[in-house]
Amino acid sequence: DLPDVIELPRHLVDLTLSKDLGEHWNLTFRVRDLLNSPVRRSYEFNSGYDLDFDIFRWGTTYALSVSYNI
Repeated sequence: DLPDVIELPRHLVDLTLSKDLGEHWNLTFRVRDLLNSPVRRSYEFNSGYDLDFDIFRWGTTYALSVSYNI
């Protein structure tokens, strides 16, 4: 029987900045996963022993958008 795989907690910071540009326009800047902390998944054995299953980083994502509100 294979042990369970669990994803361990990590630090995650997202940022959103928004600015109205006149009466109808809006500019938004978003950053997802600013710290780019590693994702760590481990096998969890009944004995309390953990073994890394995989470790990776999703990467930081940036987005800039302009919207028009009627």
